[in-house]
Amino acid sequence: MKEMKLPEGWKVEKLENVFILIRNGASIKQGEQHGGYPITRIETIANSYVDINKVGYAGIYELGKYSDYLLKYGDILMSHINSEKHLGKTAIYENCHLKIIHGMNLLCLRSNKDLLLAKYAYYYLNSIEFKLQLPKIMKKSVNQASFSINDLKCLKIIVPSLEIQKKIVKALEKAEEILKKRKEVINLLDELVKSRFIEVFGDPVTNPRDWEVKLLGEV
Repeated sequence: MKEMKLPEGWKVEKLENVFILIRNGASIKQGEQHGGYPITRIETIANSYVDINKVGYAGIYELGKYSDYLLKYGDILMSHINSEKHLGKTAIYENCHLKIIHGMNLLCLRSNKDLLLAKYAYYYLNSIEFKLQLPKIMKKSVNQASFSINDLKCLKIIVPSLEIQKKIVKALEKAEEILKKRKEVINLLDELVKSRFIEVFGDPVTNPRDWEVKLLGEV
């Protein structure tokens, strides 16, 4: 991270100083069965959120030794073994009422609430500022890349006061909501265009209006 002049009270900290937990998940062989507690896998955060439709199972009905691996509200999951393109992808465990076991091949980062808001940390770990640090610790192999927990702990994060973090989170959440609504509008317009096409020209597959049909090469 380049040296920069920060506002008064803002600090640059190593991740290990502001997260109380940075670890890999429980080593559990996942099978085809769908019973028991769900378990995270790499696909679980493929779309940058915790997708409960992409978890695995291993027939675990009693937590036992895995109770310590249950995700807690605000936990951040990060991909540390993946294709180079998806390395460092993160998702935050929130607004999910399902108890999920943290499985292998995703790191769990749990912030120190006295220093770092989980949602602020999530946004920062998705920032260009942070992503530019990853190549420094990345190890490449055939078709995939990875980084170690110890190397990740040494990367830096900008930490303003908790009050400023709250304001940043509020602004970014509002921006996300606007983007979400914008995408919904675009999807609705796309559906409108399709429906108007069929209204004007009919279904191109069944061709109810007997329009002349030609090969693309002919036209």
